Amino acid sequence: MRVALAVVAALGAILLFLLASASANTALFAENYPWLLAINGAIAAALLVLVLALVVRLVRRHRARRFGARLMGRFAVAFALMGVLPGVLIYVVSVQFLSL
Repeated sequence: MRVALAVVAALGAILLFLLASASANTALFAENYPWLLAINGAIAAALLVLVLALVVRLVRRHRARRFGARLMGRFAVAFALMGVLPGVLIYVVSVQFLSL
């Protein structure tokens, strides 16, 4: 699991660098944009599968009444809210700004 996370994170960093460097060169960006977009979508799907696997693992621990499972669940919900709520706020403000 840790190896998969490290590989996906490394690929994501490489693709982010490629996407940023391609945006500086518009000809390269136009030529390789579909590939970069498709690979970034595949990485996002891999991260989604990884997150779902970790949620399933957490649910199994909770059902087995393992020590610390409830606290781990609370931390997971707290971190998820810390990631989602600012994103939603930025999205709402951006939509309001663009609709003016």
